[in-house]
Amino acid sequence: MSTAFFRDEALNVNGTIEHIRYLFDQGEKSILVCGSTGEQHSLELKEKLFLLEALMIAHEHMIEHNKIGKS
Repeated sequence: MSTAFFRDEALNVNGTIEHIRYLFDQGEKSILVCGSTGEQHSLELKEKLFLLEALMIAHEHMIEHNKIGKS
C-alpha cells in the first residue's frame, strides 16, 4: 500500500491510517507499511516509527470498539 503525503511532502499519518482502514474494510488481510512503493527511501526512520506507533494505537482502538478481532 502507498503511504499518504501532503502536497508539501510531509507524512500524512491520518490519511495513511484511513487508507489502511479502507483496505481492511474491503477484505485485505495484510499490508506492507512504509516500503511497498519506495517509501523506505523517502521516509526518515523517525517518520516510519511515528507512523507505526500511530497504527498500533489505531489498531488497539479498533479492538476496544469491537470493530476488529485481536490478531
